[in-house]
Amino acid sequence: ATLWGPTGLQIATATYQAETASGWQTVLFDIPVTVTVGATYTVSYHTNTGHYALTLNGFAGPYSRGPLSVPAGGAVYSYGSTAWPTNSSNHNYWVDVVFVPGN
Repeated sequence: ATLWGPTGLQIATATYQAETASGWQTVLFDIPVTVTVGATYTVSYHTNTGHYALTLNGFAGPYSRGPLSVPAGGAVYSYGSTAWPTNSSNHNYWVDVVFVPGN
């Protein structure tokens, strides 16, 4: 898993351990990452098996939950590499974040 900053710089990475063949997988970064209010960050994962969850047009409209939001068409992806995902999509690829607002 990778957290990308607003300019495409890798801010944090983590390696999944003890994955299962199905169901939700969770990975935590070694240390919490401080983010800037109003900045856009991208969370991604890479798989060599080519499997991923997808909801067609899941981001055809904007989505917000608490302080986090995704604009319409705000999902991004990158096939075949661990590069900063910049290909735009309306589909939800189900990469979620564990976010704890600070003070």
